[in-house]
Amino acid sequence: MSARTAQRSVIGRLASPRGGLSRLLPAVVNWTVIAYALVLCVVVWGFAVQRIESDHRATLQAEREHLDSVSGTLQAQVEAMLGDGVGAALAAANELENRGDAADALYSVTLAHMMTGGPYVRSLFLANADRFVRVGRSTAPDVRSTAPAWMLPALSLKSDDSWVGAPIFDPEQPSVQVIPIARRVLRGKLRDTWAGALIAFGALDDVYKQTESGSSVGLFARDGTTLLLMPAAQVREAEGSNVAASDIFQRVVRGPDAGVIEGLSPFGGHPATIVAYHRVYGYPLLAEASRRREEALEGWYGRRLSTVLSAVAVTCLVLMSAWMLNRSLRALRRRELHYRTLFNNAAFGAFVLEGERIIEANRTSAAMFGIGKPDVLIGMRLWDLSPATQPDGTSSEVLGRGRIRHTVDSSAASFEWTLLRLDTAVPFPAAVDLSSLDADGRTLTLVVIHDVSERKLIDEERERVLDELHELAATLVHVQDDERRRIGRELHDSTGQCLVALELGLTRLARMLESGSSQARALVEDCVTLARKCSTEIRTASYLLHPPLLDEIGLLSALRWLADGLRQRSGIEIELELPESLERLPPEQELAIFRVAQEALTNVHRHSKSPSVTIRLFEQDGALILEVEDAGHGIMVAGSSGKVTDAAALGVGLAGMRERMRQLGGSLTVSSSPSGTCVQAKLPLARATGARAQQRA
Repeated sequence: MSARTAQRSVIGRLASPRGGLSRLLPAVVNWTVIAYALVLCVVVWGFAVQRIESDHRATLQAEREHLDSVSGTLQAQVEAMLGDGVGAALAAANELENRGDAADALYSVTLAHMMTGGPYVRSLFLANADRFVRVGRSTAPDVRSTAPAWMLPALSLKSDDSWVGAPIFDPEQPSVQVIPIARRVLRGKLRDTWAGALIAFGALDDVYKQTESGSSVGLFARDGTTLLLMPAAQVREAEGSNVAASDIFQRVVRGPDAGVIEGLSPFGGHPATIVAYHRVYGYPLLAEASRRREEALEGWYGRRLSTVLSAVAVTCLVLMSAWMLNRSLRALRRRELHYRTLFNNAAFGAFVLEGERIIEANRTSAAMFGIGKPDVLIGMRLWDLSPATQPDGTSSEVLGRGRIRHTVDSSAASFEWTLLRLDTAVPFPAAVDLSSLDADGRTLTLVVIHDVSERKLIDEERERVLDELHELAATLVHVQDDERRRIGRELHDSTGQCLVALELGLTRLARMLESGSSQARALVEDCVTLARKCSTEIRTASYLLHPPLLDEIGLLSALRWLADGLRQRSGIEIELELPESLERLPPEQELAIFRVAQEALTNVHRHSKSPSVTIRLFEQDGALILEVEDAGHGIMVAGSSGKVTDAAALGVGLAGMRERMRQLGGSLTVSSSPSGTCVQAKLPLARATGARAQQRA
C-alpha cells in the first residue's frame, strides 16, 4: 500500500461515522460558534464602554473648555469696566494731585470730567477720612465730610490697596444694584484717598445670559461675598451671601489665578457643579462660570442610552445569529446523517466521482463488488471495476471516459455496463445512471449502479419461453390449417358425395311415386329439398375451412367469393376495392390475408350491426395491405387514440390473426370509434412462382 493510500485510509477511518473526528467535529463547531459569539459580545460591549467613557471625558472636557472661555471673557469684560470706572477715578485723583487745589468744587468738576465710561459706571467717587465726593450721572454731586456707611469698611483697611464692597442700591436710581469698588492712592497729597466707582454689573445680564440649563456666571469678592450672579432671575436672591465656608470656594482661593474645578455648589441644594474661574487682575475679585454636572452630561446620558441600546441590539443580533447558525448546523448535520443513512442503506450501489476517481461509496456498492469496506473503492476509477473491454469490444477505459465527459456536458446519462467483482473476478451486467454538477470549481458525478444479473436471467428465460410459445403457436396454426384442409376435403369428397347420392336417390324415388299418393310425393320432395340444402351447406363449410379458389385462382377471387357468400347469407352491403390483378403470393401469405378478411367479416356479421362494409386491398411501400372497415357501433375501448390493443377486446379470432401476421413478419391493427371499426393487416410482399407451380403439381 502506498503512502497516499495509507493516509487516505487513516483519514477515511477518522472521518467515518464511527471515527473520532466525526464525533468531535460537531461539538467543536458548536463551541466555536458559541465562543465566537461571546467574543463578539465582549468586543461589542468593550467598544460600547470605551465609547461611553471617551464620550463622557470629551463631554466634560468640552464643558470645562466652554466654561473656562466664558469665565475668561467675563474677567476681561470686568477688567474693562473697572478701567472705565475705577481707572477714571484714579485719573481724576492724579489730575487733582497735579493742580494742587483741594476745593470740593474742583473735585466734583474733575470727577464729572472723567465720567466717560459706559452707562454701567453709575458714579465716581473720592473718599478719605475727611472728605467724600461722589459724582453721578443725573443728580448733583454728593460732597460730605464723612463717608457713607458702605464706604467705611474701605477706610478701615490698613494694608490692601484695592477694595470691593458689598452690593448696594444706586443712590441716584435705587432700583439698580451697584457694587462699590475702589483703589487706594499711594502717593502725593491724596495719599490714602480711595478713588473708586459704583458699577452696575447687572448690565452684563443680557451679554452673559447662558442658554444651557443649570448654567450661571458670577462675581465674587475674595472674602466670599457674592457680588453678582447671572441669570439674575434664577439666583438673584443669592447675591450678597457669603460662600467663604464652602469647600469649592476654599479650593478656588488656594488655587492658581485661573482654573476649572468640580465640587458641590454652595447654592441651590449643593449639586455637583463644574466651575471655571479667573482672578480679576489688581482687584480682590473672582469671575466664574459654572454649570451643574448633571445638566452638562444631559446629552451624554442620551448618547449613552443610545450606545447601550445599540450594544444590546448588536448583542441580540449576534446571539440570534449564533443560535440560528447552531440550529442550521444541527439541521445540516441531521440532514447529512439522514443522507448518509439513505446513501449507505440504499438497495443500489452508489458512489461519488471527483473527476474520474471515486471519493465516496456506500455499503451496497462494497457488497456488490465483493469487498468488506467501501473505503477500498476510494481512489479507484470506473474502468478499474470493469473488465478490460465491454461486450461490444470497446475498451472500458476509453468508453468510461467518454461516458463521464458526456455526463459533464449533458448533466445526466444512463447506460448498461459490465462490471467485475473484485473478489472473484466474475463480470456482471449493471444499469448505470450518471448525474454531475459543479461545486466550488470541482466537477462531482453521482454514479448509481443496479445489478441487473437476475433481471437479465429473467429476461433471457422470458425470451426463451416466448420463442417456444411463438414456435408452438406457429405449429398450432399450421396444424389448424392442415386440419381444416383435411376436414374440408373429407366433407367435400366423402360427406358431400354421400349427400349428392342421397339427393339423386330421393329424386328417383320421387319419380317413382308420381302415380302414388300425394302425401308420399310431398314427403319425398321435402326430403330432396333438405338433402339439397345439406349438400349446399356442407359444400360452403368445406370451402370456408379451406377455399379451393385460393389455391386454384388466387387471393382476389377468394375474397370476391367470400364477399358474395356473406352478402347472400346476411344481406350486408359489401363494397370491394380490389386491384385489377395481383401477382401470386406464397400460399401462407395468401391464406393469412384471407383468414383476416374472413375473421373480420364474421365479426361484422355477428357483432357490429353495420349495414355495410368495405374491403380494400392495395400495395404500398413494398407491403400488401388489407383493410376491412364497417359502419357499426365500434368496439368499446379506453383511451383517446382509438387503437384496440387489449387481447380481451380483440377476441380470440383477431388475436389469433395478429399472431399469424406476426409470424409472417407483418402486423395487424384494429382502430375503433363510435362510427365504426377498421381492421388493417399489413404484410411485406414476397412473390412466389416456382413454389406455387410445385404445389399445384
